[in-house]
Amino acid sequence: MLGLFALWPVSQAFMGKSNRAGWGVLAAAVAALILSFAVYYRHFTTELWNQWSGLFSRLTGSGKTGAPGSVDTTQSAGLLDFFARRGVWLGPSVVLGALAGLLPLRAIGANVRALLFAWLGAGLVFALLDRALGDTVRWYYLAGAPLALLAGRFFGSLALRTRPGRVLSGLVLSVILFQTLVFWIGELIFTRYH
Repeated sequence: MLGLFALWPVSQAFMGKSNRAGWGVLAAAVAALILSFAVYYRHFTTELWNQWSGLFSRLTGSGKTGAPGSVDTTQSAGLLDFFARRGVWLGPSVVLGALAGLLPLRAIGANVRALLFAWLGAGLVFALLDRALGDTVRWYYLAGAPLALLAGRFFGSLALRTRPGRVLSGLVLSVILFQTLVFWIGELIFTRYH
């Protein structure tokens, strides 16, 4: 995600435009990454190395084709089928709300827009890795946050406009909550992990 976002301030610099806020976000993210490694991830270097080396070996064709516990994607004929079968992980209401939240794109600041697209792009890259390699990368966690932000932007603006907009937003948010409770808590936590 940082690599994709870094393209924004770099491209602004090449065009001769000053983007202090973009560089500030990038510097803060790099500092947070360094701090998180120093405090937390340094204790898990073996696990991190095994995961990344396994992914690299599958990318180069020298390793096995799937990680333990990975989803078998060989039955899936196409990319649309892959996303359709996994759409329940994000929830169709959230995805549609996020797409609607992108509509007034000019109202979003340029740096925020670049960060959202970098975030969504990173989620897409890991989803494609999951599709190609059958890896258990948690791309839906990565993509879930910007999708929720965009959906919240749409439903919030809808709720502020009219009484029917508030009712519709309340109904859709109830559906999203129900889907979250049924799938993430009900099916995953109580059925698969216990």
